[in-house]
Amino acid sequence: MSARVTDGTVVFWKWGEEGILYEAAEVFETLDALFDFCLTHGDERLVDRIVFNGFDRHGRQRELVLAFSSVTAPAPV
Repeated sequence: MSARVTDGTVVFWKWGEEGILYEAAEVFETLDALFDFCLTHGDERLVDRIVFNGFDRHGRQRELVLAFSSVTAPAPV
């Protein structure tokens, strides 16, 4: 048996109408859906982490988390 992904979740930060930053999530079922989500919402949602759910080659359920951090460069003087 080969390893396979069953689904995943994109966890991101989004500004609310009241000016508060909050965490939200959206489930995806294919890499194409993940790719489209990131390209479509990249400017309005800051991706914090991507969680992949699936099975390893021995049939055990596994979870892989890719975490991101962002840095804002200072404005030139």
